Amino acid sequence: MKTLLTTTALVALLSAAPVFAADDAAPRTDQAIEQMTTEAPAATDEMAPDASTDTVANDQVAPVTDGTAHNETYIPTQASEEDLASSWIGKSVYNESDENLGDINDLLLGEDGKIRAVIVGVGGFLGIGEKDVAVSFDAIKPRADADGDVTIYLAATQEQLESAPDFETLAEARARGAEPAATQ
Repeated sequence: MKTLLTTTALVALLSAAPVFAADDAAPRTDQAIEQMTTEAPAATDEMAPDASTDTVANDQVAPVTDGTAHNETYIPTQASEEDLASSWIGKSVYNESDENLGDINDLLLGEDGKIRAVIVGVGGFLGIGEKDVAVSFDAIKPRADADGDVTIYLAATQEQLESAPDFETLAEARARGAEPAATQ
């Protein structure tokens, strides 16, 4: 009876987990294999994996509606058309006259994960007296030079940005006791 339980547990373990072969492992005899298969319990529906709980494997690629393919869980490499937030934060923003309007302090992400706005620090001196202005991401025009260095442009003047409303984070609004209205 003890041998039957041990063999059954071994068969269940081997059928449920990946098998790793070792070079020094003793080969199985036909008799041992036959004994394990005849003494093993029949598979039941309870032993089968539930298809409703299966997740996409790490190496599977799922198509996305924009016609490209993305890994559902992990992205191993940055694509040439993609950029990092760290390469934008701290970068200066210029207008068409190449006047420095301010620096990017943060990015505002929408519910869909896309960048909704660029938070530009405007005015002040060395950060003192500076205010944050949220500029729609659609208004930002990045341009790369021949070396691939990106410069951020905005069709606005320094005066327009200084007169624009201050951007307030949700934490700042809550700290002053006001909940900002939902945006569209």
